[in-house]
Amino acid sequence: MTRKKNKISKILKDKSGAATYLEMVVTILIVAIVVVFIVKVVPVLVLKNQLNTFATSVSRIISVEGRYDNTVREAIEELRQKSEVGNVTITLDGSDFISGGEKIQLNDIIQVNVTTQYDLGFFTFGSFPITLKNTAQSRSEVYWK
Repeated sequence: MTRKKNKISKILKDKSGAATYLEMVVTILIVAIVVVFIVKVVPVLVLKNQLNTFATSVSRIISVEGRYDNTVREAIEELRQKSEVGNVTITLDGSDFISGGEKIQLNDIIQVNVTTQYDLGFFTFGSFPITLKNTAQSRSEVYWK
């Protein structure tokens, strides 16, 4: 066993050719793994940015309309299709609706939570679904009598 260890350490210490070749193979392997990791992670960052923009736009639509009804939902759906964020879940947590309806009174807080799933799989090594969530907040700009 120690004989093999000595042989491997000699190869690694030797700068003639075999060790340089081995170092080069290991370096290329590490660079390839880093490139694959970057290629898989950058789309997540792009999607997170798109989700941020989408949540802000949804918050703005609801604040200008002062309500969250079918008309607003249709406008949000059109925006979702244009922004290419995929399937998202939109919730209005922390928003105070008038008498349990769909209207939000002037200057009341509108908090929009947008959530989506992204599959961060590394080829055949498995699937790693991650949840991306973003929150946007605004205030209603409509006075309801």
